[in-house]
Amino acid sequence: MLERVSPRYFFAGLLAGMIFLSVLGAHVKPDHLARNFVRLHQGLSAEWDFFVTPRELIWIVTRDQPHKDIIYVIIGGSSVLHGIGQQKELLWSKRLQELLGKDYKVINLATRGGKPGELANIAAEYLLKKRRKVIYIADGSARVFSVDYNYGFYVQTVYQGWLGGYLFDWAPRDRILRSEWMTSTKIRGPALGALLDAKLNFLDLWNYVSVEYGSFVWNKLLGTDSFSARKYIADSEFSPEELDKRRYTLPFDREMEIVEGEVLRPGETLSASIEDTENTFPPQLRASTLALIHLESPYYRSKLSDTDQRQLVAQAAQHAKLLETIGIRRAISCSKDFNEDDYLDRVHLSYRGGNKLAAIVAPEVINMAKSLGYSK
Repeated sequence: MLERVSPRYFFAGLLAGMIFLSVLGAHVKPDHLARNFVRLHQGLSAEWDFFVTPRELIWIVTRDQPHKDIIYVIIGGSSVLHGIGQQKELLWSKRLQELLGKDYKVINLATRGGKPGELANIAAEYLLKKRRKVIYIADGSARVFSVDYNYGFYVQTVYQGWLGGYLFDWAPRDRILRSEWMTSTKIRGPALGALLDAKLNFLDLWNYVSVEYGSFVWNKLLGTDSFSARKYIADSEFSPEELDKRRYTLPFDREMEIVEGEVLRPGETLSASIEDTENTFPPQLRASTLALIHLESPYYRSKLSDTDQRQLVAQAAQHAKLLETIGIRRAISCSKDFNEDDYLDRVHLSYRGGNKLAAIVAPEVINMAKSLGYSK
């Protein structure tokens, strides 16, 4: 007759295993994620089922241990600053690094579909809390700089950063984060996941295994590469010659509809966007932020009426001015003089446009560094 085993041994073993995995997740660091980091390319994106954690963001920005007086230039925001269509060797942020020189460390944490206040800002706020020299760069359209968390891809990362103490205390944002997970079905799941992971560290462990050894999750876009270690998935973009053949190939009518929707109509204002920015950006971050307001390509803008073209340019300048009134250190309408060749499509920049952007941003960063007392 078999001796009956007490269930307490099973539960004790289960608890011990969870504690071990939790401690392991709190300490492992995926070296291939941070080594020679360029950007969070598609293989390291939410699109391909990879959700970077705040601990990993900090590992990316601090791994190389630059000298203590280095000025961190953290790039956040959308696929425009991420550099869709630009090969990593010709990426605009690499050109920015060249223009700024060795006293600056440029780190491109902008993501495909990213927002100014949902990912890269975590790294910027953490470094500012550690009293490091930081300039944060993020982008938005002529109408919107900060977007509701309900429409973000990385809301779980926001909650992880908030619960983990990586972010500044900022009462308006704290109220939003406390209330949204109770009222929004879109946010509740990611928020609860972040709450559990704040104690268990399982996502850090899972990402470590996924980067260094291999994944166990099928992804339609990855296909047979779904189970490969993420370190083997290349940061691939088309060559300049290939991209020239693909420019402006998206359905014209749909793209024009989006451009037309950017133009403010009588009675509409930018106040909601400004309020969202003020609520989600703490004052300490705003004081170190360079906001870039983008306009769509003139390939589409030129099809608007003269009145609407002027309105779109004017509201971009107005948006920049309003952002500065709430404490954004510097806001500029950065692409109003770009031409069709500087774009690949409605919003993404070609290599030529990327080089132009870097040339515009570099002196702004240098001037900000001086005004912040980072340099002479």
